[in-house]
Amino acid sequence: MRELIDFFTIPYREGGISFAGSDCYGIVQLWFSDRLGIYLGDYGYDRTAPHKSLFKNGKSPFDEAILEDFDPVPLSEARENDVVTIRNQTTDGSNHCGVVVATGRFLHCLDPSGANVSRIDAWLPQITGFFRHKALK
Repeated sequence: MRELIDFFTIPYREGGISFAGSDCYGIVQLWFSDRLGIYLGDYGYDRTAPHKSLFKNGKSPFDEAILEDFDPVPLSEARENDVVTIRNQTTDGSNHCGVVVATGRFLHCLDPSGANVSRIDAWLPQITGFFRHKALK
């Protein structure tokens, strides 16, 4: 199991899902597999397609598909290992995500900066939800 610091060196790579390069959902998948031993599927997300092509009418396929394995939780109950979904551009749904790594902080991967930890309160206007994997109840 890698330490949180190991995730900071991950550069952004669209469609990536490795420590050599990852996108936002790729880093969530890495966190879950490496730290928690939980494999997350792609939830209808075609990793070979350009990101912009995934959003039909401004909506992400991830918004509904995440409910297969995750339950929504209120901000007041968000804790480590919960997924946070974000509307990072002008869409009706989520188009960015990360994972809560400490109280009030989440790990995510942005283009071009790569992986970083941000304060949840700084992103609150754009946050669309918090979700807890059903295996972590």
